[in-house]
Amino acid sequence: MDKYAALGVSNTQGRAMIQAAIAGLILLGLYKFIDRNRVPEDFDPKVDWWMAFVFVWAPSILIMFISIGISALSLSLNWVLLGYVLYFLVPLSILKFMLEFKPKRAILYSIPVPIVAIITEVIIVVMLGNSNA
Repeated sequence: MDKYAALGVSNTQGRAMIQAAIAGLILLGLYKFIDRNRVPEDFDPKVDWWMAFVFVWAPSILIMFISIGISALSLSLNWVLLGYVLYFLVPLSILKFMLEFKPKRAILYSIPVPIVAIITEVIIVVMLGNSNA
């Protein structure tokens, strides 16, 4: 029986949600560490757990769609690796254009996202098995 059948989600969707939740918690801890010396005059909106979750979840769903498109077009799956740039671009865009962070702070918050996302993805794939990986 599928591990996610009770939740009503597919294996890939369940893996993406678990990865995003774990990576979101790790990113939230990193953001709190980055903001430990933050002064009140240097105000940017705070990033909460839901935003950190979206920073990982949205690119992972986009990468899934990119891989479906690449498979449908019978292209080399090496092109999917370019989709991992989205782990940097999506958070940067959200922080800069939606939350109106200063560019330096938006880049500082976006840099750890691909690192944490890829590490948690590898750990989740190893722990849950590699079917549909």
